[in-house]
This record gives sequence, C-alpha cells and structure tokens, in this order.
Amino acid sequence: MNTNSSQVYLRYFRLGETAYREKVRFYEENPEALSELYFDDRLEIDIDYLLCLFEVGRYERYLTRVDKLIETIIIENIYKFRDENIYHELLFRKAACLYQTQQYHKSKDILKQLINMERSNPLYIGLYTIATGK
Repeated sequence: MNTNSSQVYLRYFRLGETAYREKVRFYEENPEALSELYFDDRLEIDIDYLLCLFEVGRYERYLTRVDKLIETIIIENIYKFRDENIYHELLFRKAACLYQTQQYHKSKDILKQLINMERSNPLYIGLYTIATGK
C-alpha cells in the first residue's frame, strides 16, 4: 500500500467507530482514493460503509450494495467482522431494510432463512413476528 492509500485507510477509521454519517460522507467523497486501496483494506472499508448506511437509515442505498458484498464475502470465505458473523449480520440488516422499505414478503423470506440457521436468535424471531403482521 502506498503512503497515500495508507493515509486514506487510517483517516477513514480514525473518524471513530460510531461516526456513521462522517464515514458515509468520507466514503462517498473519496471514491478514487478508496479504489487505490489493497483489496483487503478496501473490503474492510466497504463492509464498514455498508453497516454505516444501515445505521443512518439509508436503506435503499444499502439494498443496492448488499448483494454484491455478500457475494464477495462468500467467495473470500470471510466469516467474522468485528467478532460478528458478517454473513448473518448483512442478511439480517438486508431483511430489516426490506421491512423498512415495505417489502415485507422479501423481508420474511430472508428472516425464515436466518431463523433456520440460528433458531434461537431473538432479533430474527422478533422481526419475523413483526413482519408477519404486515
């Protein structure tokens, strides 16, 4: 990684773990600099950016990007991100975004799959129960 790329990576993460809006802004204002990062560093930022989009309520934008990122984490065999099962986390947030955008049937379909993978997860069961009432 060249010095400039290294600085971009560090600047992004120095914004702070809960600086969701600032990270979204940084990501969207620096596409060229981010594209020069090594694959692993770029992927880490891409995942974090997607999680930030969810946190700030940009559900449609999240939905336009999540499938490609899920495909990448499957291909690259990435299981954990910040000690979370990133595959399940991205799918759950996708289901929540679908629910928030009133796509209840699609949300329920994903939640059923998640419940089959983790039968005792109260978040999956709770959102599925709420979505079923719609």
